[in-house]
Amino acid sequence: YIMPRQIIIAFMVSISFASTYAIGDTVSVEHQNVPFEVHYGDYPSDTLRLSDQQGKIIIFGLSASWWPSVCTTSLEVLLDSYGHDSRIFIFENLDDPGQPYTYEQWGEIGQDGVPIIVDDIDDIPFYVYTYTLFDWFSINAYWMEIGILDHNMAYRYLGTSTYMVDDKIEEILSEPGWVIGDMNNDEI
Repeated sequence: YIMPRQIIIAFMVSISFASTYAIGDTVSVEHQNVPFEVHYGDYPSDTLRLSDQQGKIIIFGLSASWWPSVCTTSLEVLLDSYGHDSRIFIFENLDDPGQPYTYEQWGEIGQDGVPIIVDDIDDIPFYVYTYTLFDWFSINAYWMEIGILDHNMAYRYLGTSTYMVDDKIEEILSEPGWVIGDMNNDEI
């Protein structure tokens, strides 16, 4: 006999690792316009919206401050490759700040200047935390992943390999008719 409480807990656990978007999905306009507070790095505003970068390839890191700091090197390598390419925008999502690293400490470890946002909600119990970007994109039960959205806000990649990110970026840039800012693929 399964108790109703056990069913509810099993359901909550099963959906807790399900992402909103699958590879190939386009991020909804509503989600593109969610404002995230920028806590560190070089950004022209105090808030970052995905829609601010429409027409660019977006590379984003999903991290948590309790993850080993050596993991920041993945995004640092990508910064070296793409940090000066105006077609590409890179930012970091850092959850659980202060556990043990602050925004500044995390940024100074290896991603100096990259905008860092935090999307968790502090006023609710830990077991019902919602992590917006992590919930939208990740299907894993751990942090330190790299995601890619293409210039049309299509979700193209999530993983931990910088080599795969390089391959995916080159694939996107070599697609026929790809024009920066071409929202409807009409080559204008």
